[in-house]
Formats: sequence, structure tokens, C-alpha cells
Amino acid sequence: MSGRFLRAFRFPAPDASVGIIGAVVPLLVVAAGLAALVAGVGVLRSFGPRYRVGRLLSTTPRVSVGEAVALAREDTQRYVRVDGRIDSEEEFEDADHRPLVFRRTRLEARRGSRWEAFEDRREGVAFHVNEGLDSIGIDSDAL
Repeated sequence: MSGRFLRAFRFPAPDASVGIIGAVVPLLVVAAGLAALVAGVGVLRSFGPRYRVGRLLSTTPRVSVGEAVALAREDTQRYVRVDGRIDSEEEFEDADHRPLVFRRTRLEARRGSRWEAFEDRREGVAFHVNEGLDSIGIDSDAL
């Protein structure tokens, strides 16, 4: 074996002016992370029950009208999303003469730091959602 590949190098002596620092997470980074976490929780709590409704709406599975009818016959209570064409036998328009099937008018007054509803009016007509040949009736009173 040749000795030319086996060389020994002498490490320089550690300089006294350069200290060895171990892996330390800076306190500023930890504080910024905790502040961001607290701010995020605060924002989510400020939404109140609207956050729950938004989460339900974003995670509901989409089913066809036929599958929704089958779920209703099974007496299964689940939130599902149904896409299709909305049709109604009755005429119901808004102030700009656009067709509607449901309108909710809620008037609230601020009392101290809270809002209190003093009028809640719901207007709706019977309607159904069609998808192809399938159709499902919607109970507007349950909305």
C-alpha cells in the first residue's frame, strides 16, 4: 500500500478568542412564534359561531341530487352540498326584479357592546333543485 494517500493533518489549536456556541434557538424567534399563535387563536375566536358555520360549509361533501334523495329516504341526518338548477312555481323578486326563492331581513340595534335583533322577517316560496332528471324539494320554512 502506498503511503501517499494516508496523510495526517494537524488541526490548528482552538483560538481562545472564538468560543464554541451550541445550537440554541433564539428567544426572539420563540417569542414571535408564540405571538403569532396567540394572534391566530384570537382571530378565530373573534369570528364566534360564524367560524363554525364557515367550517361546515367548506367541508360539506358534494353529492348529486339523486344521492341526496337516497340519504333523505334513509333518514340519515348529514350536511351535504347539492348543486343544480333552482326552480319555483311562484314568482318572488327583490327590489331590482331579480328572481328569489328566500329572503331574510334582520334588523339589529346596538345596546352597549352587543347587537340585539328586534326584527327578523323571513320570506320564501316553495322551490326545488333539479339536476338532470332528478329533483329534490327544499323546505324553505326549515331554512
